[in-house]
Amino acid sequence: MSVKKQIYAVVDLETTGTKRGIDQIIQFGCVMIQKNKIVNTISQNINPKQAIPRAITDLTGIDASQVKDAPTFAEIGPSLRNMLEDTIFVAHNVNFDFPFLNAAFESIGLPALNIAAIDTVELAQIFLPTAVSYKLQDLANLLSIQHKNPHHADSDAFVTAKLFLALKKRMENTPQLTLAHIAQLSDLLTRQTGDFIRDLADKQPKKPLPSYLHVNHGLVLRNRRDLQAQPLHQLTNFPKSPSAKKKLFTPLLNYRSGQAKMMNLIYEHLNQPKTTPLLIEAETGSGKTLGYMLPSYFMATHEHKIVISTATTVLQNQLIDQTIPLVEQLLAAKVPVALVKSENHYLNLEIFYQSLLIPSSNRPTRLLQLRLLVWLTMTKTGDIAELQLTNYHNYYLQRITHHNGRKHLFGPDEFMTYIETQAQQASIILTNHSYLLAHEASDLFGKQATLIVDEADEFSRNVSRTHNHTSHFQELLDCLHQLAHHHEPLADAAAAIYPAYAQLNKGYSQIDNLLTTIKRVQSIFFESYIQDNLPKSKRAHPIDEIIDLSGLDMPKYVLPELNQILALGQSISVNLTQALNQLTNLEQQFNHQTISLLNQILSMMIQFQNAIDDYQRFMTQMLAQSDNTGILLQMKQYGNVETLDLAIHVLDPGTIAQNLFQRFGHVILTGATLTFNHKFDYFLSQMHLNKNEVNTYKLNSPFDYENQARLITIADAPDIKSVSASYFSDYITGVIDQMAQASTGQILVLFNSLDMLKQTYYTLKETLTGHEKEILAQGITGSNEKIFKRFSLSEHAVLLGSNSFLSGIDFPGDHLKALILTRLPFESPAQPEVKLRYSWLQQQGIDPFSKDSLPKTAFKVKQGFGRLIRQETDKGVMVVLDNRLTNTSYGHEILRSLPKQVHSEVLNLRDAIPSIEKFLRESGTSLV
Repeated sequence: MSVKKQIYAVVDLETTGTKRGIDQIIQFGCVMIQKNKIVNTISQNINPKQAIPRAITDLTGIDASQVKDAPTFAEIGPSLRNMLEDTIFVAHNVNFDFPFLNAAFESIGLPALNIAAIDTVELAQIFLPTAVSYKLQDLANLLSIQHKNPHHADSDAFVTAKLFLALKKRMENTPQLTLAHIAQLSDLLTRQTGDFIRDLADKQPKKPLPSYLHVNHGLVLRNRRDLQAQPLHQLTNFPKSPSAKKKLFTPLLNYRSGQAKMMNLIYEHLNQPKTTPLLIEAETGSGKTLGYMLPSYFMATHEHKIVISTATTVLQNQLIDQTIPLVEQLLAAKVPVALVKSENHYLNLEIFYQSLLIPSSNRPTRLLQLRLLVWLTMTKTGDIAELQLTNYHNYYLQRITHHNGRKHLFGPDEFMTYIETQAQQASIILTNHSYLLAHEASDLFGKQATLIVDEADEFSRNVSRTHNHTSHFQELLDCLHQLAHHHEPLADAAAAIYPAYAQLNKGYSQIDNLLTTIKRVQSIFFESYIQDNLPKSKRAHPIDEIIDLSGLDMPKYVLPELNQILALGQSISVNLTQALNQLTNLEQQFNHQTISLLNQILSMMIQFQNAIDDYQRFMTQMLAQSDNTGILLQMKQYGNVETLDLAIHVLDPGTIAQNLFQRFGHVILTGATLTFNHKFDYFLSQMHLNKNEVNTYKLNSPFDYENQARLITIADAPDIKSVSASYFSDYITGVIDQMAQASTGQILVLFNSLDMLKQTYYTLKETLTGHEKEILAQGITGSNEKIFKRFSLSEHAVLLGSNSFLSGIDFPGDHLKALILTRLPFESPAQPEVKLRYSWLQQQGIDPFSKDSLPKTAFKVKQGFGRLIRQETDKGVMVVLDNRLTNTSYGHEILRSLPKQVHSEVLNLRDAIPSIEKFLRESGTSLV
């Protein structure tokens, strides 16, 4: 394939459907490229001689009237084939357009084209590795390519041509070593896409590496600069007065009195010796984030760090990407800031490098490897989340983000090493609740640092989540069975390499022992708690039983076995990993089949090591068991003892929170929803804080909720308990459909049940076709980070999510117009961990509903308005499909916790839609 002389035919087809040989082409678009210039464009409507489905007309705008006088494919096919015969075929998703067009040629008696074909989707995935989406429209927006008529063949072909030229230029600017590495590994790419890359790499002229890059073990990496402590003498004059703040903020920000008060409270608090905790409820719109960040810049030093913890990694990224630059712009000064997440967020360069030595035969894995090679020339953090992947749980990702302590090969270039160094040098550390709680004893935060907990209303939940652990018996058994299955071929491969062979046999000799020990422990618990004790009525369903360990002689019969599992697991992990590393270093001695086997087993070992690490955390918690914890026995199937697992749950997060707070000199807790019925009592009890020993402040929102927000409860919504799940899902779909047809804005729909979410998503996909609404769904269309970014980019999206989306995410702009709560966001009392906690609360003489479930639900509903109304110009409507909100006494308690100015209505659905339209139209931001 000659890159310079060839003519590229960039093609897009619009068709009546996706089935080759049945559906027909209705529009053909083609752009010819030669010598990096567009030399010709072709656009042709085609009469398909069959009906055009309504969904296709809605999508493309093409109907029967536009093609009735157009030629048929039989009439123009020969000339199209002649035109394309000596070209290189290019398309966005070439495996649709190229075979579809060839099938059309064959249907009129012409031979299929036998020419090279290139896929711009794969090229974009490799050379634009951090793109949020690889849809043509989204890539056009990313590269500022004007796309006048999406889903029209001529416009799509023109945009694809521009995209192809932009990608080709990026390839030419890719470091020579990186491009050569990609070319070497590109043999699994679609059709001739790999040939195109190899040809371009062969012809790439030699040029020096840019100064911002360097090479380590053959990988081209982005330079990273160590943080340097900045002198803070210019930040001694904190702007205490309103006039000083107004002067500082002008012209970037408006002055907010609540935010100004928060800044002063925090500054004064940090200037005192170690004091009691400071609690600030700062309602949405009060400027909470800047409210704590600006005084932090005046008080942070290398010796007395300020650790800022927030609920999610998404919020961490918002702090580093938005808040920090704003503060630095306001103050014209920098403070060393480090962002720290858990290890599994960061690429392990050494393991990634080793994985390249044994090329994967799995096509998606190979494509990811190519993306990573380009991404390494861009990233300064090594945070895998930058790749916007839809699935972060596959074996290969677990393998290359596993950190086993070996960091010597790449030295300071290893990302986790760099992150830890940055944190040591920083004055401000940005982290998340999960990391903070899992590393509470770490020296990383320094001594007597200040802790600021943002989204503190999520903190107790994170305490429980971080300290709840499972035995992972079933996962360990699955891993061991898989490893045992591959013993013989692996031993054959290692037979000639004595050190590896010896360690391999040592590790495998322990597998049977570990299998037997795990099964013996499972049998002890099954026979003690389930076999003769579980009613027959419960045996047909998955089992979740609360158990009391006092009935077992743990020290004599159980703990030795549990400890044996850990010792054997760790020994197997060490022996097999060392043997596999030796074999990997000699991969040139093995054939392709053996290399593929090694890759499989390396991935299995990462899964096994992760399971053993989790088991060790379970054992630590088990040995420290107290009245603050409870045990669940879980089985997927009564008759299958190998599905038995144990789960240990923290029931009182306040004890752990108190232990953490003692490590810090100052503690500040802030969030938008820390009060229930306008009192801090519930939050204080959760954190074991005495209200006489804390300072509490409540900053009201500056928003005009009376004119900016509406709460509408649908009076005729069905009671989910009296209808089937499919009926309720269809009802939700109908509500969304009606609102989507009326709305040009975003709609956020929240569910208590992920099963209901999935059922609604797949129904909605068919229903909303043609309404130009992108449908996103948690757990289906990508990671939370990716969904959040997709939703932020689209003005017309519908997002289906769980109630976790109620807190902590700031949807930018004023696109979000409606929030639908399909049910009041109560926890299900049938969930095992909820049942366990309620049982514990009752033992303490506490009513679970009024003292735990109800306040949590009120917090979530209140947070919903925080998603809708983020600035003074926003307007939005919350629609509740659960009339318990207005028909019950506890519903009225929830209503009393909401901002007082919110206007609440109870309407039937047929009246609600026009009411919503009228309210939003009056705002000047029309819905229709």
